[in-house]
Amino acid sequence: MHSPLPRWSFLAALLCLTCAACLQAQPNSPALAGDYVGTLSSIHLRLHIQQSKNGALTGTLDSIDQEAFGIPCAEVTINGAQFSFSIPAVHGTYKGEILAGGLTISGI
Repeated sequence: MHSPLPRWSFLAALLCLTCAACLQAQPNSPALAGDYVGTLSSIHLRLHIQQSKNGALTGTLDSIDQEAFGIPCAEVTINGAQFSFSIPAVHGTYKGEILAGGLTISGI
């Protein structure tokens, strides 16, 4: 079995650099921690955000249709209502705004 990186790297880079995405949290997600789902064209994505007891955020991204799971995110940060993270595997970034009390993130 080969690494899924070549199949999804272009799409993940496109997501991080140019896609306007709206991600919605599953109900009962405390603060920003939780699972967020969205699409890039017809590709379904899931972002997993975890928050430690000291408030530090970490995350991973799944490209469900491409069967690429657990893609590590880095630099997961909140600054006011602004949320951002990077995906080192594709040298990409995501920047969005936290809406609806943390239930929705909208950005590019």
